[in-house]
Amino acid sequence: MTYIIDELRSDSTNTQLSKINQWYSNNTKALRIATEAFNETEDTNIPGVGRRLVVDRYSSNPNVEGVKLTAVPGEDHFSIAKPSKSYSQWSMVNSH
Repeated sequence: MTYIIDELRSDSTNTQLSKINQWYSNNTKALRIATEAFNETEDTNIPGVGRRLVVDRYSSNPNVEGVKLTAVPGEDHFSIAKPSKSYSQWSMVNSH
C-alpha cells in the first residue's frame, strides 16, 4: 500500500504518474487532444485513511497550453472522477 501511495504523491517527480503527466502535456497539441481540467473542492472519505483532498488544484493541472483549470464546488474525488452530471452540465461549469 505504501508503494502505491508514494507513486501517487504529487511531489514525487520520478513516478509513473509523473511520467504519464509529462507525456500527456508534451503530446496533446501534436495529437490534437482536446483537454478540459476540473478539480475537486471537497475532502473525500477514504476508508482506513480518513477525509482528505485526494487531488489538489496543483496536481490536477494537466499543464497543457490554453487549458484553464476549473474548481467544481461541492465535488469530492469520487464524484468528480465518475460524475453523475451530463457532460453538458460540466461544460457549463467550465464556461462560468
